[in-house]
Amino acid sequence: MTNRSGSFIGRVSGLVIQADAPVSGLRPLDRAEPPDVRVRMHGTSGRLSLDETLSTWYVSPYRDERGVPSLTIRSLGSGYLLCYAEGTRFLVSRSGSDVDAWWDEPLTDVDVADYLLGGVVAFIDAEWSIRMTVDLPAPGLKNVTGRASARQSASSTIICKINSRLRRSFWNGAFT
Repeated sequence: MTNRSGSFIGRVSGLVIQADAPVSGLRPLDRAEPPDVRVRMHGTSGRLSLDETLSTWYVSPYRDERGVPSLTIRSLGSGYLLCYAEGTRFLVSRSGSDVDAWWDEPLTDVDVADYLLGGVVAFIDAEWSIRMTVDLPAPGLKNVTGRASARQSASSTIICKINSRLRRSFWNGAFT
């Protein structure tokens, strides 16, 4: 669904997502609903600039052919920066309600949608699960775009491991 402001609204994994550009694979809504997550697709233009100090929160043990971790997550005061080896970056607010996306050429918005609707949504879902103190099965295991995607499978596997780490930290009192 496209609303009057030109944003695109759809649902994935139970979350209503409002984006400032079309997101490939996002199932449109039949009727307007308030968004759970707002996404800004910055694309290849503009640079991610942060005034905050980043600390490494997670580094994937899986590496690409260049030796770059498949996923690195950095923590900062306002949220988390998810950096995928292929060249996509997502700044997720602590509340999970805002996501900014950047990517390097030659990636396209369709490539970025795989990460957004897979690993990034799973990360947000994991964060919300912890805040609600509900021990749910790891989210994001199914291919949300309806087509085979090695990126989503690897990303979701990594996020499930992070989800497990988050739950252990929560139950051990790290989030009190």
